[in-house]
Amino acid sequence: MVYLCLETVLGGHSILVFCPTKAMCESVALQISREFFQIGNVFTVTSTPEVSEALRKQLDGNKLKDVLKQLEQCPAGKDDNLWRAVSFGVAFHHAGRESLAF
Repeated sequence: MVYLCLETVLGGHSILVFCPTKAMCESVALQISREFFQIGNVFTVTSTPEVSEALRKQLDGNKLKDVLKQLEQCPAGKDDNLWRAVSFGVAFHHAGRESLAF
């Protein structure tokens, strides 16, 4: 699933993945963000340098920093899992027990 997401992101598009539970929604989002970190990290061997560079270009660090700053100022408080996921271009949304998407 991660590589399907990667292919779509590298093509300049977004992904919407549905999960059956709140816990799974967060877990899948965190898993994809960890993999994106590994793929985009120039010091790992999980991808080619070209793929790493393309992912880093697609995930604009300045825009991600702006989103993270807004999350930190959220009146409901900072959600650590959401903050971790957004750091690498992934987000999730769930409504109570039933997860909607990320």
